[in-house]
Amino acid sequence: MTDTDTPYRRVPIDLVEEPTNALRPVNTESPAFKELVESMKSEGFWPSKPIEVTPGPPYIVNDGMTRLYAARSAELTHVWVSITVQISETERLERALSSNALVVHTRPADYGRALAALSEAHPGWTLEMVAAKVHKSVEWVQQRLKVASLTGPAADLVNA
Repeated sequence: MTDTDTPYRRVPIDLVEEPTNALRPVNTESPAFKELVESMKSEGFWPSKPIEVTPGPPYIVNDGMTRLYAARSAELTHVWVSITVQISETERLERALSSNALVVHTRPADYGRALAALSEAHPGWTLEMVAAKVHKSVEWVQQRLKVASLTGPAADLVNA
């Protein structure tokens, strides 16, 4: 497939950078991650599942951190990207929270820390405003904010 066969662009992986505010760390030990790496080693990076990035270079990831990490682990030199509008770190965090709110593998403590960062970025926002932004109830936001400062075994227990 060539660059002209798709609305996406193939770029050197070294030009794609992580955002400073990621929702959660990529679990490079999960079976799903390892399967993705093996798939990329054998089949390459699928242009039908591009990494969403801001204009660059450098291209900053808006969505697709797991795909980026897997491509790096597979030692690929290029990835497919979908270039979107330039957004701020706060907007990136808002989008990640909203789009991942229904994803089971996002752990409560990770959400709590990201929601706390979002609240700090918008000091005038109420809990209702934060909840509306991530399309969740105020109670859901409150529960995750309560565990935002947990680390180590306490965070592991809540996340389990």
